[in-house]
Amino acid sequence: MMKHASEIEFEFVPFRRMGVFTFGENIRSYYTAGFVFEECDDKTEWDTYKNEGKGFELYVENDLIASIACRKELYYKGENVIGMRIDGFLEYYGLVQSVETDKIFIPCDNDYQDVYEFDDVGLQVWVKDNVIETVFCSPMIID
Repeated sequence: MMKHASEIEFEFVPFRRMGVFTFGENIRSYYTAGFVFEECDDKTEWDTYKNEGKGFELYVENDLIASIACRKELYYKGENVIGMRIDGFLEYYGLVQSVETDKIFIPCDNDYQDVYEFDDVGLQVWVKDNVIETVFCSPMIID
C-alpha cells in the first residue's frame, strides 16, 4: 500500500524520528525556512522552531533535536493520532500508560487537558474532552 504524502511527512518512528526530523540530529542539518525561532524558555531550557502552518514544533537543546510536538498530524503505524479518541488510541495500539494521567491547566484555553505518558514508545499525549489534541515525541531517555 502506498503512503499518503502527509503520512510520510509526519510519520513517527519511536525513539528515532518524526518525518524527516531525527532525534539528536543537529538542527542546522535541516532547512528551517518557514519556522519561527524562539529562544529557550526557563521551563524546558530548549530553543523552539515552530511551523505553525503545519502544526508542529521542534525543541532543540545545544542545536540538537530533543523533542517534537505535533498538533495537526502525527502518523503512527498508518493512523493519524491527532483527533483520535483516547480510548480508541489505547485499544488500537495496545499501549499501557507509564504513570498516572496528569491534568494540566491551559491558560489560553481556560481549560484542562489530560496528559498521558507512554514511555514504551516515547510519546506524551495531551487530550481534551477525550480527543487527542497534541502529541510530544521524544527519544529514549536513559536515567
